[in-house]
Amino acid sequence: MNKLETAVRGIHEQIEIRQVEVGNGCYGEHIHAKQEFDPSMFNSLELKVLEDVCKTFKDRNTDDIVRTSHNESGWTENEADKRMISYQKYAFTINSVNC
Repeated sequence: MNKLETAVRGIHEQIEIRQVEVGNGCYGEHIHAKQEFDPSMFNSLELKVLEDVCKTFKDRNTDDIVRTSHNESGWTENEADKRMISYQKYAFTINSVNC
């Protein structure tokens, strides 16, 4: 098992995922944490980033978030070749969230 598979397996043990109808015969996933948020797990910069992401996307629907993310360089530079998007390369160049 590689690092990504290990991380995904660990995440799935900490969340509940259920399918929900979102309209027009379409379905999506509702993801819920099994435990309360623990801010002590993050430093002050990480907490600020989480807050900014929440403020930016809290009132947006899935389609809007997908359109927004597909305008980011991480997507546009990797989509054609179906490459994995590198966190190290793109995380600090996101234009959609002002941190």
